[in-house]
Amino acid sequence: MTNKVTKDQLTARSSMLAGAGIALGSILILFAARGDLWLDEVWSLFFAEAARTPGELFTVFKHDNNHVLNTLYLYLVGHQQHLIVYRGLAIGSGIVSLVLLRKIASRSGPVAGAIAVLLAGTSYPLLLYFSEARGYAPAAMFGLLAFLLLQECQQRFHPGRLVLFWCASILGILSHLTFVIVFLSLSIHILHRELSADR
Repeated sequence: MTNKVTKDQLTARSSMLAGAGIALGSILILFAARGDLWLDEVWSLFFAEAARTPGELFTVFKHDNNHVLNTLYLYLVGHQQHLIVYRGLAIGSGIVSLVLLRKIASRSGPVAGAIAVLLAGTSYPLLLYFSEARGYAPAAMFGLLAFLLLQECQQRFHPGRLVLFWCASILGILSHLTFVIVFLSLSIHILHRELSADR
């Protein structure tokens, strides 16, 4: 006699698996964040230490390696004995990204949310980006947040969500300029949905 798994049981098991995936991913991110800084991280740190005011990070250091939001974070934390502190923004962004990814993927079902978290939390490229003192991790986080807010606005429009979407998009661009590609993709997505709805 086989035991049939109910929908509630499947949801509960998937939630436990997703929680375990977020915990595992967080541990792996922290583990990957140990050790010496990479050359690009040292370069970003140089910009932060050379700036006399936060405004100079926006105006003086016009360089591809100056991911403004990350460099501003490095400027604010100042000189640190423990190198992992320099990676704090990336670590936090990586962990929040896993939570956002679960929420987005769970709209296709609880199992999808758990699988998405497990895949992302054990992905070598993502673990690398989520553990480097650069702008990739916050850009990914703000990209996921912008997408989630856009989905929620489509389901039920609220001005506050739209404002948060624009804030997430601006912070994403400040995290890394390639976020413009994400913003354009989201714009095409919403335009396609609106045109399809009019037919």
